Amino acid sequence: MVLPLQTLALLLGLFVLGVIGFASRPSRTATASQARRGFGWLLVAVPLPLALALHFSLSLEPSVDRVAFVVGTVSFALGALLVLPASDDDSSDEQGESDDPSWWPDFERDFRAYVRGPRPGRLRGSLR
Repeated sequence: MVLPLQTLALLLGLFVLGVIGFASRPSRTATASQARRGFGWLLVAVPLPLALALHFSLSLEPSVDRVAFVVGTVSFALGALLVLPASDDDSSDEQGESDDPSWWPDFERDFRAYVRGPRPGRLRGSLR
């Protein structure tokens, strides 16, 4: 059974979105090396654009065209798995950032006082 190219593209697109969504979850255990991240970026940047360039520039047989598209899309998804957790973990763990910035409690306290306080220009007995 051979899927039409539109159905294959839709299924692979949904697969890639799922992989990217899975990979973008914050992971506390992932430690990625520079080589692993570089290989991930290579998988994202080369195979799928190459498959598309071959599709638009050459008249390949439909079976070769499909294989190139599938390989490019799967390599893009694998590259996303290698790149995304590394970029999320490296930026927050090295700097020691917490979830709340240091100025947030002061801002929140002042904002709540402002909301509860009297407001100029409001008439007594008017609807809010």
